[in-house]
Amino acid sequence: MRNKISTISNVVIGRCSAALLTLFTVLLVNTSALRAQVLTYSQSFTQSATSTTQCNAWETFRASLLVYSYTSVSITAGSTPATITCTNPTIVADIALCLRTGVSRTWTDGSNIWNVGTCGSGGSPTVTGWELSVNNGNCLCSSGYCARPCIGNLNWGGQGTTCSAPSQTITVEFNAGPPCPIPTNVTITAVYSSAVFFTWTPPTGSNGSEFIVDQNATGPTGNPTGTITTNTTASQGGLTPSTTYYLHVRNRCDSPSKSVWVTTSFTTLPPCIIPPSIKIPQIDTNSATIQWATITPAILYQYFIKDNNTPPTTDVGSSSTTSNQVQVSALDPGKTYYIFLRAKCLGGDSSAWVLDSFYVPIPCRAPSVQFNDLNSERVVAFWNTPATAYEYDILNSSVQLTTPTAGIKKSTNSYLFPYLDPNTTYYVYARSYCDDHNIKSISPWAETMYKTWALAVGDVEMETNSVSVLPNPVTNQMVVTITGKVGADANVTVMDVSGRALKTIPANSKKITVNMTEFPAGVYVLQYADDARREQVRFNKQ
Repeated sequence: MRNKISTISNVVIGRCSAALLTLFTVLLVNTSALRAQVLTYSQSFTQSATSTTQCNAWETFRASLLVYSYTSVSITAGSTPATITCTNPTIVADIALCLRTGVSRTWTDGSNIWNVGTCGSGGSPTVTGWELSVNNGNCLCSSGYCARPCIGNLNWGGQGTTCSAPSQTITVEFNAGPPCPIPTNVTITAVYSSAVFFTWTPPTGSNGSEFIVDQNATGPTGNPTGTITTNTTASQGGLTPSTTYYLHVRNRCDSPSKSVWVTTSFTTLPPCIIPPSIKIPQIDTNSATIQWATITPAILYQYFIKDNNTPPTTDVGSSSTTSNQVQVSALDPGKTYYIFLRAKCLGGDSSAWVLDSFYVPIPCRAPSVQFNDLNSERVVAFWNTPATAYEYDILNSSVQLTTPTAGIKKSTNSYLFPYLDPNTTYYVYARSYCDDHNIKSISPWAETMYKTWALAVGDVEMETNSVSVLPNPVTNQMVVTITGKVGADANVTVMDVSGRALKTIPANSKKITVNMTEFPAGVYVLQYADDARREQVRFNKQ
């Protein structure tokens, strides 16, 4: 070190050189106390605008150039920024000292000529305009670089034609001593759609850290101040979903020294927005399957099943699932339900409620088949109209079937089965085809039976008027008289003139009383039928 100081003493002359010798003597005494420094001046200048604010910042910067072990100085300027750097520690230290103490001097560093001198006066309050220039001369306009924000007029410097410089940023940076150690283990711990959480390990003896989250992959330029913290974990919110960002962290050594930035990247998650694409792939008369599209940041889905479309205002009463479908049951047929669905995402995000609805169809019932005009070789089958039914299958079989096949398609409510065998039991199978709000379904098969008459009629008493009704017309009670033998399975049936059965009573004797008070006035048919014959008579109801 003595040789180095001796060499410097022989080379450096003048006021700045003498001060430089003092600086290195201080370094010898206080080396253990020194920490790395990055001292930066960086200001934006506007063409044809005075630089009062920039001048005040320049004076603060000059005063910060204290006794440090400087290693480099650089000046960056131009509308397309370019940089010239000096790494000769002797020259760098002398430039810093002369700028701080206000001494004019010129240095040659290879092909570059550095200069500290005065150029005008300005600022608030008015101060002498100290200038740092490279390849420009003192207070001149040329193609080099210069920083002279306190000149007091519009010729504040820059790169190129400095007396009419376009708008640009001028940056002067001194590096002192060994580098300020960087933070390590910079780690993204959680990424959400609009926020990021991260951590790092500061070096021993750190005076805190700074971080910046932006979209600049190359790192912050100039000397911006990030968020300062003494913690080792932090977060940043207000980010845009599905966007790549860069986290920059640096260490803060002894003020104003800072390390270089350590940078890592991350991409925010897609937004917590659930698409309005609810589907009902399965629905029956009391249950439904509800599906929706999944979204990447969702951790669960909340839903309400309601009988009205009033949006929920709270989570109370909601159900949740981590799947993208639910099965709901115990629904009422013939009713419309509303589903409100939203996603709960990482970081506490929630989507808006999405509304959809579905209708629960009425059960498709099989028709209830009855019979009319029965004899030994034919019968008319007729049936009611179940709700939502539009078509029917009907099948007549002389044997009982375990699994009926498709029958005769009918859109009306009756069918004549001709050419039957006498004294034969037949089984009729019927089912409905239903359509309820475009939800189509088929009912189960329903089974009923009947028996055709026998051909033998020798045991039938062949009297005239074998069935009669009194009184005719009837008001309330009507007596049915049956002449001849009452056969097996005998009954009397009140029908309308179309043949539709309205009321059936077993015929257990030859005289049967029928209550007609429930029927409106009109013309009716009374039919007697047993296993051997059938008789009909018309009558009027008053």
